[in-house]
Amino acid sequence: MRSAVYLVLKDCVPLREAAKCFDGMSFRTLFRYVKKRENDDYCSNGLMAPKYDLRTFFSSDQEKELATYVIKCSQMYYGNSTKDFRRLAS
Repeated sequence: MRSAVYLVLKDCVPLREAAKCFDGMSFRTLFRYVKKRENDDYCSNGLMAPKYDLRTFFSSDQEKELATYVIKCSQMYYGNSTKDFRRLAS
């Protein structure tokens, strides 16, 4: 990600071309990081993290515990739907 941002800012490569150079990178994601980098030094400190890292609801241990519970219930044919498990998680 960092190299794509520098490619856009330093070498003046258009956003869409830079996103095509790096497989699997969205144009909008690259645009968001370039915009952050232009506005302040937020990204210069190595804080280029995806959004989902900042908005986690469960800790990794809680998530694993919930996943094992859901698998155990499904193996016992407990009969919960996906809506029931979503309600359980919230």
